[in-house]
Amino acid sequence: MALLVLSGSAALWAQTPVRPVALLLLSASLTREQHRAAAALAGTLQSVVPPWLSIGVETLSAVADSAPIVGRAPLVVLVQPCPAANCQLWLRFLPVTPAAHSLITPALQDAILTADPPALAYQPGEDTLATNLVAGLAAYATDRCTDALHYLDQAAATLPSPHTLAFFRARCRHGERDYAAAFDLLRAARPALLAAAPDPALLALWNAAMADALAQNFAFDRALAWDDRAIRAARRSEPVAARNRQLLAELYLLRGQHRLYLYEWDAVLADYNQALDLMPDLPRAYYLRGLLHYTLNQRAAAYADLTRYLALETDPSSPLLPLAHQYADDLARLLATPAPPA
Repeated sequence: MALLVLSGSAALWAQTPVRPVALLLLSASLTREQHRAAAALAGTLQSVVPPWLSIGVETLSAVADSAPIVGRAPLVVLVQPCPAANCQLWLRFLPVTPAAHSLITPALQDAILTADPPALAYQPGEDTLATNLVAGLAAYATDRCTDALHYLDQAAATLPSPHTLAFFRARCRHGERDYAAAFDLLRAARPALLAAAPDPALLALWNAAMADALAQNFAFDRALAWDDRAIRAARRSEPVAARNRQLLAELYLLRGQHRLYLYEWDAVLADYNQALDLMPDLPRAYYLRGLLHYTLNQRAAAYADLTRYLALETDPSSPLLPLAHQYADDLARLLATPAPPA
């Protein structure tokens, strides 16, 4: 997939398949001294970041102007005036391209990035921590977990807030199948997360990540208990806020998948149905429910759900598409075959 990279100058961009870019967006509200510090940081990053990452710089007339730019790079660093007295710049790190090892879907990935973006109070001369964060989160956002862990573990060792990077590090541990380490990271950082009065979506996602790590280690009863906590957190406000509806639907799908391991077919179906009650056009819910019907030899229901998935799926690169086509084709042939005489 083509990624945006800096080409020629900071104002000229082109679609090329070369290197992912980390954008530094400098606010016009910075003082002249802060602009100099930000420019020096950009220069340092350009000289020390790994060869698979390039750095681009743009200036915003106001921080609010960043919205149209988000999505042009896997990592955005928003440079703002520092709210504390002992620092010059406030750097907010926004990995906006979900990693393949995100919990379930981009919707869940976006929940944590929106609710709790990592941030750094920056003083000129503290370039190592900023570099580790830029490189680590850019690697995470482009599914380079080995690189991400190298940088994020170093950054976490010097950050004052222990929970800030725990989710990203845990998801990479999960992606590398070190499920116990993923769970331990999330569990150790959870008290600090709770003390920070997190957004319900963030807490729900955190609990779901713990459930997922336990399920991968076959601790299904414990996983389901954390699934329940995740759903309760996401439902904290009733009616469920619009921005949390897909998150909550995905959490029901996750609990249903964990219940599959226990062969609780009726409970699995109830969770998938609940997800579709929340999000009637959620493609993956139809895919999973279709597979459940297929497993239970409910051919007509399976075919209906899988063809509905194929009609709704808009991502041609979805890894679910080939299997959905295969199952739907098999089911079409089976349904068209006359039943043998009694």
